[in-house]
Amino acid sequence: MRRILLMTLAAVSLVGVGNAQEATGPTAEKVKKEIIQLEREKIEEITTTTTTNDRSIIADWEKQIDADDIDFESANGVYQTKAQIIDGFAAGKHKTWWVKPYDEHVRVYGDGGNGTVAVITYLNVSYGLRATKQNADCNFKDPGCAEMYKPGLEKSQAVDVFLKLDGRWKWLVHHHGLCGKSPVCKADAEQDPVKLCEKYDPPVTGCENVRNVH
Repeated sequence: MRRILLMTLAAVSLVGVGNAQEATGPTAEKVKKEIIQLEREKIEEITTTTTTNDRSIIADWEKQIDADDIDFESANGVYQTKAQIIDGFAAGKHKTWWVKPYDEHVRVYGDGGNGTVAVITYLNVSYGLRATKQNADCNFKDPGCAEMYKPGLEKSQAVDVFLKLDGRWKWLVHHHGLCGKSPVCKADAEQDPVKLCEKYDPPVTGCENVRNVH
């Protein structure tokens, strides 16, 4: 949790609201619901892209929501530009069958209008293709590259920062890291994917797809 706190502070400082007061009240609660909904949309787009193999689904979502200069760090420590993120999905480099987010906390800075910043921290358990070694330039469609990826479980922690511009939320920051060798992480990693899926079901987005894979 200490790392999540540091990630949050860094993210807030990036958008220049380090000294701003966290908003409370009905407006802040409304913003929190909007941000949670964005996160759910992201999961839905990612898992639907995987199950339908329609790579335009998540790519189009990223085009709309990502800021042009998004600060994006993936779980394996690779920083990517907006173009690299979209190209990665379009090339089929990312496949995720289900995601279970939890321990979500949203902090709001602003009045809910343009210029409002929302920071969400969360943990999640997911099942998808994981890189066996780091290579940001690898194209999943290439046979040699495909060997670098295998289905696997991942437990991670992340922070996302959104900024409202022209009445719409834009995704400014995504820092995502594996949660390490904690007992909880180890317990999840040692479980069979289907059993783990059932452990969290309901509701786990795409849980039924894991049963179809195995």
